[in-house]
Amino acid sequence: MTMNIIIDPEFKALTPPLSTEERRQLEANLLAEGCRNPLVVWGDQGILLDGHNRLEICRKHNIHYETTELFLPDRDAARSWILNNQLGRRNLSPNQKSFLRGLQYSSEKQAHGTNRYTRKSPHNVGSKTAERLAEEHKVSHTTIERDAQFADAVDTIAEACGDEAKDAILNPNTRITRKDVIGLVTKPPAFQRTIIAKIISGEAKDIRAAEQQFKRERTESQVEACQDRIVEGWYQGDWRDHIGKLADGTVSLLLTDPPYGEAYQSNRRKVLHDPFETDAALEQAAMELEALLMAMNSKLTTDAHLLIFCTWKSELSTRIAIENAGYVIRGVLVWVKNHHSSGSLTGAFTPKYEHVIHAVKGNPILTKRIDDVLEAAKVPTDRHPTEKPVELLRRLIEATTVESALVADPFGGVASTCVAAYEVGRRYWGCEINPGYHSEGVKRLCDAP
Repeated sequence: MTMNIIIDPEFKALTPPLSTEERRQLEANLLAEGCRNPLVVWGDQGILLDGHNRLEICRKHNIHYETTELFLPDRDAARSWILNNQLGRRNLSPNQKSFLRGLQYSSEKQAHGTNRYTRKSPHNVGSKTAERLAEEHKVSHTTIERDAQFADAVDTIAEACGDEAKDAILNPNTRITRKDVIGLVTKPPAFQRTIIAKIISGEAKDIRAAEQQFKRERTESQVEACQDRIVEGWYQGDWRDHIGKLADGTVSLLLTDPPYGEAYQSNRRKVLHDPFETDAALEQAAMELEALLMAMNSKLTTDAHLLIFCTWKSELSTRIAIENAGYVIRGVLVWVKNHHSSGSLTGAFTPKYEHVIHAVKGNPILTKRIDDVLEAAKVPTDRHPTEKPVELLRRLIEATTVESALVADPFGGVASTCVAAYEVGRRYWGCEINPGYHSEGVKRLCDAP
């Protein structure tokens, strides 16, 4: 018997989608053999309970089909029948089984455990339902509870992204994990739509790949949005490769922390610094600093400041390099940290400060008078071993320059000086030879307000 069949969206959504190959095979079978099994319809309601895919193909190709009626008392009973019927099939994917078990758990928990007046369920109803379904499906009760969480996440994502999202998640060929789906539902709807769109379009095969792609695109977008700011001031490579981008007489402040105590490799020569700052390492570092300072002389304004970080052990060689390059030392600042490095645990006092040598070209003035002892918290990060606090750098920049002045840092690390300069309305020029540190600096500059 054929009849006018009603497609109920809720009931249709309980039928997991076919893979492309499964649908192609079903269509081929129907064309070759006809629709041999009747479609199941809910009694006098005329609502289809089983055979949604077959009905769609039969109508497409005008293939004859038969129906059989199933009489059920209400929608809850109809929903339960569909779930049990689907779960009885052998070709369900793990995600499809999990989704259907989760719906079954939620449906039965509500149907059998809700007080008709209070609309509340006794605290043990969910546990009993999970245990019964676990025994029925030969899984653990915690699996059933996770299935319910997964099913709820799928439906929530479908509300935000459309039914195509559910089809993508439940497709047998999908690589999407239940854990990733449960994680995605905690994200904003706009983010969910972006991720699902990438999966549906084929740009990404799963949620993790889509999220990684989105992060790359976001970073690229951020970089593009602040491209002028970055390209014109933050460079990857040796300072020698980029110093030519500085016009003569433009730099008001050279603020830097030369690489005394870590490996440093120039494009032209290799300078390996011992972590304990041996005499040989300090001598090589001083030679590198002196070469830089001599090259920077023409780039500095007629009256310019130099602020160069050093430790007590590298201070003498740093002072010699500064004076050999033709600059005048005016004093030494002390940066007091509220956290200290370990140093020698038994043979020396606990190190809690660094020096900043203040030198000048010409006769510059201070724009803001500050003490020569500055307190600032050490940066609690693993981005760079000698990262300086932006707060401290801002104070130094504001004390030695005016707005729109150009600040240079040829050993830029993770762009702390550049970030500080930008935050107080100064222009910047910085270099970092390590690609990883430079990339970290790009992110920080992009995130700068």
